[in-house]
Amino acid sequence: MKGIKIMFGERLRNLREIKDMTQETASRELAISRGMLSNYELGKREPDYAMLCRLADYYQVTTDYLLGITSLPQKQEYFAEKRLQNLVSYYLTCPEESRQDLEKYAELLSLRDEQRKKYKKQNI
Repeated sequence: MKGIKIMFGERLRNLREIKDMTQETASRELAISRGMLSNYELGKREPDYAMLCRLADYYQVTTDYLLGITSLPQKQEYFAEKRLQNLVSYYLTCPEESRQDLEKYAELLSLRDEQRKKYKKQNI
């Protein structure tokens, strides 16, 4: 298993590269020296708690992700919330016929889930 400093540094560097940023740009926006950011990315230094939170906020990930505790960059709630926002947005902008289809489909899913619960209870 990789050390926490190495994993932290790799994740930090990958997040910066995903944003297509240089160390110079990222360090300027974070208000730290390029050398400090480089040392974080190389695993030569560890950030304090406040800097860890700033980095997580800047890259829009959790501190758990940066520290290697989880492989999910964002909290599960974030993904669920985003999916719900997308669904509501679609519902509000789609044609009436599509809305009716969505509502029927939701009813069918609800009935299916009820049937599954009944089946599980009977087979326990």
